[in-house]
Amino acid sequence: MYKTAISIIMPAYNAEKYLRETLDSIINQSFENYEIILINDGSKDGTQKIIDEYQARYSDKICAYSQENRGQSATRNRALEYVQGKYIAFVDADDILKKDYLETLYSACEKEQADIAIGGYKKFVSGRDEIVYSRNAKDWDVEFDEGIHHVFQYSPCGKLYLTKFIMDHGFVFSEGEQLEDGPYGVMTHIVADKVVVLPYQGYLYRIHSESTMGNVRKKEAKPKVPYRGIETAIKQVRKYKKDPTTDKVLEYCIIKVLAGLTTNMYKSCDKETRKKVCRYCYYILGKYFPEARHNQYTKVFRLKKIPFVHRMAVKLFLIAYRLHVLFPFSLVVSKFIKE
Repeated sequence: MYKTAISIIMPAYNAEKYLRETLDSIINQSFENYEIILINDGSKDGTQKIIDEYQARYSDKICAYSQENRGQSATRNRALEYVQGKYIAFVDADDILKKDYLETLYSACEKEQADIAIGGYKKFVSGRDEIVYSRNAKDWDVEFDEGIHHVFQYSPCGKLYLTKFIMDHGFVFSEGEQLEDGPYGVMTHIVADKVVVLPYQGYLYRIHSESTMGNVRKKEAKPKVPYRGIETAIKQVRKYKKDPTTDKVLEYCIIKVLAGLTTNMYKSCDKETRKKVCRYCYYILGKYFPEARHNQYTKVFRLKKIPFVHRMAVKLFLIAYRLHVLFPFSLVVSKFIKE
C-alpha cells in the first residue's frame, strides 16, 4: 500500500535563488497528503543549506538526499526509487504551484481513474509579476481519429502520473541528454489508457537565463540532443501498443519532434552538430518509419487543432527528407525563427 497520496519529485541544482519560494508554494497547498522527494544534484551554491532548513521544519513532508552532479533526468530517475505515493508529480526547483494545484489534479485522477492528469501552465519572467505566456492543455488535446487523442504538451511538470502506470511500464528519463521531456511525453501519453485533460493552469514556469531551456537555446557548440531518448520512446510505445493506428500517431509525433529539433530547438548550434541531427533524422525515419511520407495525419489540413505553422513544419520537413535536403532545409527555416 502507498503511504501517501502524492510523491513530489524535485531535483535541485544551484537553486538557492528560487528554492524557498518553490517549497513555500508546496507547503501552502490546500492538499496536504503528499511527500517531497528533494535531491540536491551536486549544487555549488547555498541550495543544501536551504534544504536542511526546510527539512528540519517539515521533517514529516520532506525526504532529502544529495549526490554528485548527474543531471536532471538521472536525478528524477533516482527519486523514483523512493516514491511512496499513489501518484507522482514532477516539480522544478525554480517554479511555483498555485494553492489548489495538487488538489485539482488529484481529484481529476481519482474521479476519472486516469493514468495521467494534464493541466495547463503559465510562464513568467523571474523578478516580474507579468505572465508572458499562458497555455491551456485543452487547446493541445488533438483528436487524430474518433476516440484517439494525443496531448501535445510534453513537459512532465503540470501533470500527475499514476505511480503504478510509471512503474509497471518502466518509464524513465533519458539520462545525459537535453530536451528529454519530449520523448518521455510521447511514450507516456500514447501508452496511457486514460488521460484526463483539464482547463486549468496551476503550474507557473519561471523564465530565467540559467534555466535548462535558456541554456538549450544559447549558442552552445555541442548540445546534448536526445538521440537515445527518442529511440527508446519508439521502442517503448511499440512494446505496449501494437495496433496500426496508434503506430501512425507515434510516427506523426516523432516526425514533429524531429522537425522541431532540426529547425527550432537547436537553431543556434554549430554546423557539425546540425548535420549530425539531420543524419539522425534520416536514421530514425529510415529504420522505424520508412513509409512516413504516406502518413495520413501529415496532410496540412488534417489536424486543424495543431497550429498551422507546426503542421507546415511537419510537411516541409517530410518533403526535405524525401528530397534528402534536410540540412539546407534546417538552415533556411531556422533563420526565420525569432529568438
